[in-house]
Amino acid sequence: MKKFRFLMMAFTLLFAISIPTQLVAQNKKLIKEAKDGNGEAQAMLSTYYFKGIEGFDRDIEQAKFWAGKAEESARNG
Repeated sequence: MKKFRFLMMAFTLLFAISIPTQLVAQNKKLIKEAKDGNGEAQAMLSTYYFKGIEGFDRDIEQAKFWAGKAEESARNG
């Protein structure tokens, strides 16, 4: 029984570590795409900053910045 409990704790810890790691990797990719001029990524990044979701802190200034970039990308489209 102790082995089973230990294995469950180990799997829980491993799972808990892997989710934030995946989120960080996804966010780095999103930021790179946004910086490279991808309007869809810029709009998504703006939303994430505005709502404070997907691992981003709520930051209205960053949300406005990326919304402006997305608008610019749409105009130049």
